[in-house]
Amino acid sequence: MSDVRDPEGTLIIPPLVKIARERGEGFHSYSWSKLEGDGTLFKKLTFARHIPNWKWIIGTGMYLDSIERQVKIKKQELTKNLRKLLANTRIAATGYIYIFDSSGNMILHPNSNIEGKNFLKLLNPGKDSFVFDDLVTAYKSGDKTLYYSWDKPSDKGNYIYDKVSWITYNDDFGWYICSSAYLAEFNSTANKLRKYFWIISSTLFAFSLLISIYFITRLVRPIETLSHKALQVKNGNLKVRSHFKTDDEIGTLAQTFDAMLDTIEENINTLDRKVSERTEDLETMVKKLDFLASHDPMTGIYNRRKFFELAEQQFNKSPTNLYAAMIDIDNFKKSMTPTATPPVILSSRQ
Repeated sequence: MSDVRDPEGTLIIPPLVKIARERGEGFHSYSWSKLEGDGTLFKKLTFARHIPNWKWIIGTGMYLDSIERQVKIKKQELTKNLRKLLANTRIAATGYIYIFDSSGNMILHPNSNIEGKNFLKLLNPGKDSFVFDDLVTAYKSGDKTLYYSWDKPSDKGNYIYDKVSWITYNDDFGWYICSSAYLAEFNSTANKLRKYFWIISSTLFAFSLLISIYFITRLVRPIETLSHKALQVKNGNLKVRSHFKTDDEIGTLAQTFDAMLDTIEENINTLDRKVSERTEDLETMVKKLDFLASHDPMTGIYNRRKFFELAEQQFNKSPTNLYAAMIDIDNFKKSMTPTATPPVILSSRQ
């Protein structure tokens, strides 16, 4: 796989190996199609961890559009919750909070007619500029405050009422969060406004953190589990299994890992069985050899070697009360040997 590249020419395996070896673990991305034969490419994020004891690098991957789809769903849920929060938020008597993105799209606004519209080219009354540009410039200047003139619902088209916007920015979503309050109503509610800014910013930060933890855990946890299982195998436990059933790379590796352990365990059981059978065969052979070594093949009685073994035992037990009797049967072994040896029967007085 050293030379395999994605359709855009990006190496797939070598960068992942390098990152894992140098840092222990890390991420790499490349492009790949989801269906075989489909030329549509999707960005893929891969995570790899180095297991030095095994000289293995374990990796897994996820298509970024899957992450983006989940983020979009979570973002819609967050927007819905924020809409409920902002609907009940008032700064002084009539002030409110609204949110727009870096392209000038109104994400949230108490006025449903304005929400979802683009106000990139909305003029700032009395000034030769656009409201969007003035808000962004005020934020980037560090002051994060914009004073301007606007009309009132009760006095439409008469842009003579002083208003103020405090602006903050959430980098994770690319959202600007702004206030809109009349200065005449504002002074008594300054602390309340800061509180709501803090709540919204904290909510966005917490959401971003949870999303990050969720997807990082989804990528990393299978690797950690498989690493732990591999360590258990190294320590001699062949009963462990990963039991991962996912359809991605880590699922394939886990199934191969389990199949490998099944094969090893089966081979060990087969070897134990063969060793047991071989041991039984050897014990039977030893008994046969022992019998042949101590018995006459023709008569089945003890031979000379066994005679001296038994004689020595008897002599050690009773050296003074030992007798020997010799009996000869004529021509008993004539066909076997030229001269027959008379058998000897030992007996003790006891």
